[in-house]
Amino acid sequence: MKKSLVISSLVAGILVSGLSSSVFAGPNHEHKHRHAHEHERQFDAKRLNMKRMMRAFSRLDLSEEQKTEIKSIFKQGFDDNKPKREEIQTLREQVRNLKHAEVLDEQALRATAISIANLRTDMMLANLQNRKKIEALLTESQVQKLQEMKEKRKQRRLAE
Repeated sequence: MKKSLVISSLVAGILVSGLSSSVFAGPNHEHKHRHAHEHERQFDAKRLNMKRMMRAFSRLDLSEEQKTEIKSIFKQGFDDNKPKREEIQTLREQVRNLKHAEVLDEQALRATAISIANLRTDMMLANLQNRKKIEALLTESQVQKLQEMKEKRKQRRLAE
């Protein structure tokens, strides 16, 4: 009897403390840490993609001139896309604010989402143009080796 009373008191205390924390946080409470983790994941993914690309290029036996040109293209592409990335961050913040507004402004939300999509499309096209510039720097045997590496990666993905 005494044990069940103690256990039920503990369970009740845990439930009350769990519920009260969500009540005190309120409906407009922002989870800043979650957004920070999302940003870290995006940054890690970008860094991982860059490492993969550099590892792939290291297997192609590039000349010093090719390496210099490729690094220059990467840097220029990164610098060119920086204002677009910053604008996307601003637009994402607007989307968050629109989501948490009392009244849903569907038209504003759609316009903001379209703006983000257009910027991402511009960035994707710029990256593809840079990839084409890089491929133009490669010799025929390097292009063939790159295609073989892409095919192997594709086969591994299909096998998973």
